[in-house]
Amino acid sequence: MRIVGSISFGELTACAQGKINQRFRHDETRQHVVLTGNDGLQVVAAADTPSQSSTNPAATLRDMAQADARWDVRAVPSAKTLAIGIAVTCNRNGYLYVLCAGSDQREFLKLYPSAPADQNILRANEPYRIPKLWHSDGPPGTDYVLTLVTAQPRDLSATFGQQLTAPATYKTSSGLPDVLGVCRNLSAQSSQNPESRNLPATDPGLARSSGYGATLLTIQERAE
Repeated sequence: MRIVGSISFGELTACAQGKINQRFRHDETRQHVVLTGNDGLQVVAAADTPSQSSTNPAATLRDMAQADARWDVRAVPSAKTLAIGIAVTCNRNGYLYVLCAGSDQREFLKLYPSAPADQNILRANEPYRIPKLWHSDGPPGTDYVLTLVTAQPRDLSATFGQQLTAPATYKTSSGLPDVLGVCRNLSAQSSQNPESRNLPATDPGLARSSGYGATLLTIQERAE
């Protein structure tokens, strides 16, 4: 939303009520916005968030880690520094994805699967050791590694394309949760349609079919 110039809270309230009345014009129980205090105070102007503006990739992964608690995803790193491997176990069948925000906090990395031939199907309660080993390449700091297990396959190409990295921009940070179908209005639940986060999950069966579990690891990179 772009707000040009200076407006008051009273004007903003009237605008919001108009939108509610228009959208729910046949609903007699629709909400009514009530403003208390000085309605003449000015609102600080806002503007659209540029899609290429920088964001905090670690914060995005932390948000995505707030998954369905019924999915018990456990990931164990083989080491805390330098070269690491990851072993994953989940209490449900699913599809495995591993994302990382490196210590430089400049980009997202798709650690797994990284090639079409990579096997990413998990069987419930069967430990799976990812057949890859990753080496730290600096700078010193904290890497955030998000392990996801989803009920249905996810297409990350909208975010990563044919690459294994994507810049830590607003576009990427909003695109990754969209791929998972996370509802903006329902915390830690999935929407009916993985294409959108704006649909409420009213059918438990549909919510489960597009659900996922996650766990977040932190790996320390140190200077040699």
